[in-house]
Amino acid sequence: MERNQMSIGELTLKTTKDADGNYLFASGTTVPSAATGYAKGCIFIDTDKSGSCFYLNTGTATSCTFTLVGTIGASSVTLAMLAAGITPAAICVYAGSKTTAGGAASEDITVAGVLATDIIIVTIQNNGTNNVTLLESKAKAGDGAITCVFSGNPGADCVINVTAFRAAA
Repeated sequence: MERNQMSIGELTLKTTKDADGNYLFASGTTVPSAATGYAKGCIFIDTDKSGSCFYLNTGTATSCTFTLVGTIGASSVTLAMLAAGITPAAICVYAGSKTTAGGAASEDITVAGVLATDIIIVTIQNNGTNNVTLLESKAKAGDGAITCVFSGNPGADCVINVTAFRAAA
């Protein structure tokens, strides 16, 4: 490990490189991007930024990607990372609206990805011209559909909202 030291008045700057000559710590007014020479895990301090100014190289020594420390990137938190007290019992796997086809009081409605074991919540957004109510809804065995039972034929213009939850694994 190589260490360099330089004193400016009362300020002492230290730079540390790994065995391959890549920086482990760096600072400056511009955060590097896709540059070489910064070890994976290198800490960069942006000296020209207000607020959080610490970055971590999540890229490689040949193409750095400095990520602001304290921010959460898309898809970077998994259920396995959560403490038991905040792990959800279920996660939402579908939320959307569907329009009935009509013809009978019981109707199977396709909802891609829904499993027979999912928890289904269905509400009527617009009861259509037949003015029906929803009596029952459940995921259908065989996956990919839900069965809704209405107070009568819902017609082809009844709009329902469907939310499906699946046990968190």
